[in-house]
Amino acid sequence: MNEYGISMARVNQTIGEVLRVKLHRIISENPDGTYGLDIGKSVSHDEVAGLIAAGNVVRVLAIDDQGRYMPTDRVRIRSGNNPSQYIESYDAEGKPTAALFKIPFVALA
Repeated sequence: MNEYGISMARVNQTIGEVLRVKLHRIISENPDGTYGLDIGKSVSHDEVAGLIAAGNVVRVLAIDDQGRYMPTDRVRIRSGNNPSQYIESYDAEGKPTAALFKIPFVALA
């Protein structure tokens, strides 16, 4: 099992779904709670869903006031309105959150 983090998202605001993300493999967890990350790459929401289905952990990464990446909510797979799946962030209690829409993103109409 590997851990990954999402630092940016491309979203369709009309339907409220994430289309693509910048995904990083988490290389290390530092004593201050920040993460060491690889350079990251742009992947589709389907690729993220595949990682989760394979047992990997994916988290949303927020940037703190010192420019460091901090983990926030986890990401899970949800069924969409069509045959594909989509991803959503959720908190420790399992409730959906807006964390994926609070990180830097490119909006599509």
